[in-house]
Amino acid sequence: MERLSDLLAQIGIGRLVTGIATVIAVFTGIFLFATQFSETPMGLLYTDLELSQSQQIVQELDAQGVNYELRNGGTTVMVPRDRVDNLRVALAGQGLAGPMGYEIIDESQGLGTTSFVQNINRLRALEGEITRTLMAMNQVAGARVHIVLPERELFSRDEQTASASVVLKTRGALERPQVRAIQNIIAGAVPQLKPTRISIVDQNGELLAEGEPQDPTTMMMGSMEERRLAMETQLRRKIEQQLERVVGRDRVRAEVAIDLDMTRTTQAERIVDPNTQVARSSSITEETTNSNEPLESVSVAENLPENEGNGASASITESSERLVETSNFEFSTTERTRVREPGEVDRITASVLVDGKRGTDAEGNATYSDRTAEELQALERLVQSAIGYNPERGDTVDVVNMEFAQPERVAPELPTDTIMGFAQRNLVPLIQTVLIAVVFFVIFFTIVLPLVRKLIESWPAQGDEAMATGGALEAAPGAPRLAAPAAGAGLSSAELAARAASGDEEALAAFQQAQGGGETLPSTETRGIESQIDVAQIEGRVQESALKKVGDIVQNHPEESAAIVRNWIYGE
Repeated sequence: MERLSDLLAQIGIGRLVTGIATVIAVFTGIFLFATQFSETPMGLLYTDLELSQSQQIVQELDAQGVNYELRNGGTTVMVPRDRVDNLRVALAGQGLAGPMGYEIIDESQGLGTTSFVQNINRLRALEGEITRTLMAMNQVAGARVHIVLPERELFSRDEQTASASVVLKTRGALERPQVRAIQNIIAGAVPQLKPTRISIVDQNGELLAEGEPQDPTTMMMGSMEERRLAMETQLRRKIEQQLERVVGRDRVRAEVAIDLDMTRTTQAERIVDPNTQVARSSSITEETTNSNEPLESVSVAENLPENEGNGASASITESSERLVETSNFEFSTTERTRVREPGEVDRITASVLVDGKRGTDAEGNATYSDRTAEELQALERLVQSAIGYNPERGDTVDVVNMEFAQPERVAPELPTDTIMGFAQRNLVPLIQTVLIAVVFFVIFFTIVLPLVRKLIESWPAQGDEAMATGGALEAAPGAPRLAAPAAGAGLSSAELAARAASGDEEALAAFQQAQGGGETLPSTETRGIESQIDVAQIEGRVQESALKKVGDIVQNHPEESAAIVRNWIYGE
């Protein structure tokens, strides 16, 4: 405590207050500069919002006192990155995270609400709930649903059906089964709405489902086209997946074309086998006939007078027999009726493009080589097995080996708002950090370091006490400490002169003896209490006799004195 109080007394209250105030001012300035100009990193809260939704979200953020940014024309809301998750949960709890559903009905329970407003809110709530359901699908990024529920007028016999229109923002191509699923979801949620009354359009304006009823022929043609596309896609995937295991990923491309027979044919066929004769039935008919008939022939002799009385005449007797045997035989008969419905595969054509062999040589350079004919034949057999190859049907398969074009490595396009290759939003925090560092180092080297150096230089000299206790001596600020020798052994003339100047009697005697004698300076013990003088009022107080000793030594030994000063300069 005594040494601390002596140190504070030697430094002075003014210097102490100045040093403390300077340090506090430096750190306060750095803190204010960092907090004032550092930009809080922003994170994405919501995007692709309607302006009405953005307005509601902004009002809620203002009420909570949250900083935010609006981008992309107000459709994107940015908030501090560390609060994104909490704000999403909070806004979702208030129904502001997406389209409004039945929350509309909960918020509109006024006594003066008319039936028209109630019907509109009910319709809006239904549209919002359907939109939420559609956005839950992986392939749907956004949706807008418009439902028309016609009201039946009194005493009207005409009944109008409900209809719906849907605009989808998809993350990829939707297949026909997915489109039909969307139609069925909407039809099941709206009373008296048929799937055929729902029109669906994607963000590119492509019609995915037509809402008007179609004639049977058109519907059949559309179904056949969908079937053909589905079969081609399935076979193409089978070929690529099978060959990629052999040639490598992304080294095979396949295209499949299928011809469908769109006619309906009925074919009847009857086949008789003559080798399979079988008696079906057998019958025998027997007939016997006996007849005796007079001969009634007329001649000239019968007309003469002498023959008129002769009544006898000749007769003819006949007898016959007939035997008829009938056998009925049948052959084996096969009757076939074949009906070919539209959509039967008439022909399959497949073309497969295969990349060659790639590798690296001993020097690390890329190499390429074509595949052999045996490899191509093996790949062709694999493709034929995958598609169900039928030569009688006229199917064809072509497998060709060609070198694939390698994608060029193009440097990524830099954003338009860049400076020296850095985005502006990233460059501003970097500049601020560099400025803070520069200001810190400037303040440290121009204010703090000189102040600390002055404080160290103002430390009171303890040379006499160190000599009395045999401790280390300090010749000058920044100079190396030297152990006090017994009689100046091992020290140079410059060092002896420095010790003699600090009041060391033994060093003074050794120095005079080394120089061949000289005038003896008065001892500090014989002078009693020396008067103190103030040198420049900042270097601390030293003994007057020490200054006289230094002056005499410099006069008598200029070279050694110059060497001492030179060492001090180099030491600093």
